[in-house]
Amino acid sequence: MRSATLCALSLLFPAVAHAELSGAPSFDRRELSVVATDTQVDVTGVVARVVVRQTYFNGSSTPIDATYVFPGSTHAAVDGLTMQIGDRRIEAKVKTREKARATFERAKAQGKTATLLEQHRPNVFQSSVSNLMPGDRIDVTLYYTELLVPEERVYEIVLPQIVAERFGAPPWEGAADRTNRARVEVRVDAGMPIRQMHVPSHDAAPRVSGNEGYARIDAPDGFAEDVVIRYRLAGDRIQTGLLLDEREDGGSFLLMMQPPERLAPNAMPPREYVFIVDVSGSMNGFPLEVATHLLEELVGNLGPMDRFNVVCFASSNSVLFDRSMPATRETLAEARGLLASAPAGGTQLGAALERALNLPRNEGVATSFVVITDGFITAERAAFDLVRTRRGDANVFALGIGPNVNRFLVEGLAKAGGGHPFVVTSHPDAQHEAERLLAYVRSPVLTDIRVAFDGFDAYDLEPPTVPDLFADRPIVVFGKYRGAPKGRVTVTGRGGADITFARTLPLERTGERNVAIEKLWARSRIEQLTVLLGVVGDASVGSQIEALGLEHNLLTERTSFVAVDETVRNVARAPASSSSRGWGTSISGTPELDPGAGAGALLLLAGLVAMRLDRRRRSE
Repeated sequence: MRSATLCALSLLFPAVAHAELSGAPSFDRRELSVVATDTQVDVTGVVARVVVRQTYFNGSSTPIDATYVFPGSTHAAVDGLTMQIGDRRIEAKVKTREKARATFERAKAQGKTATLLEQHRPNVFQSSVSNLMPGDRIDVTLYYTELLVPEERVYEIVLPQIVAERFGAPPWEGAADRTNRARVEVRVDAGMPIRQMHVPSHDAAPRVSGNEGYARIDAPDGFAEDVVIRYRLAGDRIQTGLLLDEREDGGSFLLMMQPPERLAPNAMPPREYVFIVDVSGSMNGFPLEVATHLLEELVGNLGPMDRFNVVCFASSNSVLFDRSMPATRETLAEARGLLASAPAGGTQLGAALERALNLPRNEGVATSFVVITDGFITAERAAFDLVRTRRGDANVFALGIGPNVNRFLVEGLAKAGGGHPFVVTSHPDAQHEAERLLAYVRSPVLTDIRVAFDGFDAYDLEPPTVPDLFADRPIVVFGKYRGAPKGRVTVTGRGGADITFARTLPLERTGERNVAIEKLWARSRIEQLTVLLGVVGDASVGSQIEALGLEHNLLTERTSFVAVDETVRNVARAPASSSSRGWGTSISGTPELDPGAGAGALLLLAGLVAMRLDRRRRSE
C-alpha cells in the first residue's frame, strides 16, 4: 500500500548538532536541540494536508548556525514554510535555488536569523538556520499536500523518519542521535464510513466513528522507523469520481476511477519474469530472505508457457541463464544457488540493469522486470534513463527492502518502467508486501487504457498516457481544462481474451475552488520531468521544473524556500561563518578570542571586525 508516502520532516540528527569547522567553539551536545517535532495530518476524501512544526532551542552562550538533512516523499507538494521567533511570524518565499541561497547567505552574514529549505533529491531535503541566538526558541513549520491512492482498497499514510546512508555518498553522521520528542496526529474524514484503521509500525490504538478516524503516535525519544497508518473503507469501496478546481475560465481536475476485478489466468498471455536482485552487504539478512522467498513463490507457480531469469548484482553482476528458461525443480534450485553464493560488495545497479535489459526476449510474451534492492546508490537518474529507453514494452516493478529504503529510486524505477513500486521495511511487512507484488505481476488487469473527453476541453494530462493496470488499484489522471466544466469523461481498456472495459463519469459543477488539485497536478508534472532529466539533460527540462515551482509556489530541485527576519540579531557577527560538508549536520558560532593571544593579534582582529561592520552599515 505504498500509494501515498507523506513526509515527516524530522531531523536526521534532531536532538543535537556538532561543531565542525576548525577553530569553531566546542559546544555541549545538549546546547542545540530540537525540543519537539509535531506532525498534523488532515485527510479530506483522498487529499491529505500535512503540517510539520519543529521547535529549536539554543542552550549555549554563543550564536549558532545549523544545517541538517531529513527524509521526505517523492509525491508531496511542498507549498509553504514559516518561521516563528517570539511573536514574529515570517512567511518564506519561493525563489530559484541560486537566489534563495544568496538571500540566506546575505542574511546570515548580516546577523539576521533566517531559514532555507532546499531539495537534494525528491525524497531528501536540507534545511539551514542562521543566527540562532542564546536562549532562542524558534518554530519552523512546513506545509504540504499529497494525494492518497488506495491499493487493494487500502489507504496508507507513510511518514519517513530517517535518511539512510547510500552507497557512493558520504556517511550520514550521528544517525543514532534521536532524543527529541516527536508526535504524529492523523485525522481522516473519508467522506464514507471507515471500516478499520490501524498503525502497523507503532503501538497505537486509532479511533473510528462513522466517516472519521483518528490516530496519535507519541515518541518521547523520537521515531527510529517510518510511521505507517492504514485504513480501509466500509464495503471495500474506492473513491470514484472527478474533483475540480473551478475558476472563472478553466481550472484543474483529478480523475480517480475504480478498475475492474482481476482477470482469470486463462485470459492472460504467456509471461516472462526477470529478477534483478541486489546482493550487496546492506541486503544481508531479512532483505535477501524476502527476495529469495518472492522468487520461489512466483517462479514456483508459473505455467508451462512461462519463463524466468535472474541477474544478481553487488560490485559486479552475474546472470543465471543466457535466455529465460521454464520453471522446473532444477532451474529453481539453480536460482537459489546463485542468490546464496553471489559475493557481497557495493551496489552497482546500472550495469546490472543494462545486462538484464539486453537479454533476448520472445515475441508475444508479457515481460516483467522485478528489481529488488534497498537502493543505497546515488546514480538514480542514470538508472531511470536505462529503464525508460531500453525496456521496450516490458513493465518494470521495484521492490525496496530494508528499514530505510531509498524510495526515490524505487518509485522512480517503477515510474520510468510503467510498473509499480513496493516497499518492505520490516519482517512483519515482508509477507504482505511480497504477496501484493505477486498479485500484481501474476495477473495484469487492463492494457491499452484510453481516457476520452466529450464536451470537456481537457489538456496537459498527467500522466500523458495511462500505463497497464495490475491488481486492484484505481486509475488516476490529473489535468487542466479550458472554459466551463461540462460534458463527460470515459475510460476504456482491454484485457486478455478480447475482454473490454468502459466506464463513463459525468462532470458536475460545484463552483468550489480546490487549490490542492492544481498543486497536485504541478507535482505530478514535476515527477514526470524529474524522470526525464536522466534522458534529455538538465538544461532542457530543468527550466520547466523551475517555472512550475515558481508559478505554483512549490519546493523543487530548482526552487527553494527562504524566510528572513529583518531584525539584525547577531550584531557581533564575525567574518568566519558556518558551513556544512553537504550531507550531515554542522553548526558554528561566533569565534571567541583566546585570552592568551598577543596584544597585537587582538588589535588586528578588532580592527578587521570594525572595518567589516562599518562596510555592512554603509551597504545597508
